[in-house]
Amino acid sequence: MLDLVGAILPFGLGVSVSPIPIIVSVLILLSPRSRANGIAFLLGWALGIAAVVTVLTLLAGYLPTDSSDGPNPVAGVLQLALGVWLLVMARRKFRPTESEPGPEAEVDPDTGLPVPQLPGWMSSIASTTPVRSLRSGLLFAGANPKNVAFAAGAALTIGTAGLGTGDVALLLVIYTVIASLTVAVPVGLHLLFPVRTEQPLRALEVWLMRNNTTIAVVLLLVYGVLLIGQGIGSF
Repeated sequence: MLDLVGAILPFGLGVSVSPIPIIVSVLILLSPRSRANGIAFLLGWALGIAAVVTVLTLLAGYLPTDSSDGPNPVAGVLQLALGVWLLVMARRKFRPTESEPGPEAEVDPDTGLPVPQLPGWMSSIASTTPVRSLRSGLLFAGANPKNVAFAAGAALTIGTAGLGTGDVALLLVIYTVIASLTVAVPVGLHLLFPVRTEQPLRALEVWLMRNNTTIAVVLLLVYGVLLIGQGIGSF
């Protein structure tokens, strides 16, 4: 069981450290009714993660079970395909040059760097409600292709291991908890220390907006190579 936890851990962390849901959760925590909105977003995120990985694990259960006595080429082909998909997404996200900020771009007085501008849909989060926050959590967790690819990697590991229902359920819970950590931690800290966390949250928002593309590309490259390596090892 511990070896399977170790196998799904990287995929859960890959979902967890994705910049966009962290940025959205920070924006929600800086909005009016931040406590209710933060809890709703976290609930939607966890439910979306759990739903995707559960469905994919059930589908993976129809594949040949993993065996230490021989290869598992079906799972290997799927892992290779997922790995290549992640590398393609990394290539699409990569931009070799950055456009220079316009003359009216706001500059951070502390760092001298331009302050990243939020897209319109992110700016609208300032007026969000708990129901919309719940829906946003579900959407960001379940409709993100990168999250689906990571969940598929974990699902292939779980679904082809020949485990009983209880062990499968436990691994799914562990995956969901790991994949929700970087949303749960800021929400939990904000609930406990609403005043003291406001400034760090704003600083985190700016840093993530500035480095969003770099983080995403690195994650996609690392996990794409990881899945390709696992796929090759399955033959």
